[in-house]
Amino acid sequence: MNAHSERYSPSGFCLCDAFRCDNLLRWVYNTGVSTNKKYMNIRIQGPRLPLTPAIEEYVLKRITPLEKLVNDPAVVCEVDLVKTTNHHKSGEIFRAEINMILPDKHVYLVSEKEDLYQAIDNLREQLDYALSVRKEKKQTLLRRGASRIKDMIKNLRGM
Repeated sequence: MNAHSERYSPSGFCLCDAFRCDNLLRWVYNTGVSTNKKYMNIRIQGPRLPLTPAIEEYVLKRITPLEKLVNDPAVVCEVDLVKTTNHHKSGEIFRAEINMILPDKHVYLVSEKEDLYQAIDNLREQLDYALSVRKEKKQTLLRRGASRIKDMIKNLRGM
């Protein structure tokens, strides 16, 4: 038996590899690296607020459906969840911020509510509106350009 053999499990799997894999998963979780690579890269940060898996899952559940309005894998979406200072008389105030860098636009939205989940929901509504307006504007410009080309073709035929 070599020096490395005590690290193998009965099934022949190296426990060192499992340890490295576990550390890698822990690093991915702690650094906020998103495993979601469909359309946008979502990074969740929580300065002064402990991020639990439930909070991160809720943010991903609320933000991920908006990927269909983006359709660009180069988009970076940074979500910051912050508990504002404790000097408020009315209780805790939570702030949810989103900073999304699109190829043609920079979107920065902020929502402050007494409940973190309400702030996230409000932020999602604002982001949905901003992205749908952007998509409608692009489609309108495309249609307007297409109609101008069609009018030019009609005028050329009439000459």
